[in-house]
Amino acid sequence: MTGENAAGFARNCRVGAVSRRAALVLALCCLGVAGCGGHSAGGVADHGSVSARTARQAATAPPRAVASRVCQHAASAAGAQLREAVRMEIADADPAYLECLLDARGIHVDIVAQGIAQALGDYDTTLIHQVQTYVEPPPPSGVRNRAQLPHPIPGIGTKAAWIPDQQRLLATNGTPNGGGNFLSVTVATRSASDVANLALARVIARATLAVAPEGPSLRSEH
Repeated sequence: MTGENAAGFARNCRVGAVSRRAALVLALCCLGVAGCGGHSAGGVADHGSVSARTARQAATAPPRAVASRVCQHAASAAGAQLREAVRMEIADADPAYLECLLDARGIHVDIVAQGIAQALGDYDTTLIHQVQTYVEPPPPSGVRNRAQLPHPIPGIGTKAAWIPDQQRLLATNGTPNGGGNFLSVTVATRSASDVANLALARVIARATLAVAPEGPSLRSEH
């Protein structure tokens, strides 16, 4: 994250100079975790019908078949973005930790799709730990490594963020009621730019979340 982006974050959250603790809260606020952000009602409602359909399909198909469908979908999206054939390998077919490996033109992509009940909670916890690690304890500049701070990415699931230094996109289509998928897309390449890698990760994330198995919803306590 550049100094200009950090200043933009501060303006968006309407804060001025911040203390060590305030810097952490600021970063989490702008990422939409820890109660600082929310989801649109329409987005959650739309996800409900898709979630039920995906869950029914996953329940009736063997894990290997589900993994093949998910990985092929991701590979097709990557191929369309790169405009060339993409090699695909299923590293793990477990619906709770489904892993696909994609390779093309010197680009390697590792996709991990976790269909778990606490998808949204695990996403938030991962981002909180990421921010805590690189904000506290802060040096005089305020952040130890800005490239390790997650950047919110709109238009993917219910929440998504890009970590530049890791070339990794984290996303989820989970909701506060539980269910969904917690997704990680990591792009490794020696030549493509950060912008190109993010663009590739975005199309893969959207394609994967559309068909990936989802964890069960949590039962209401009321």
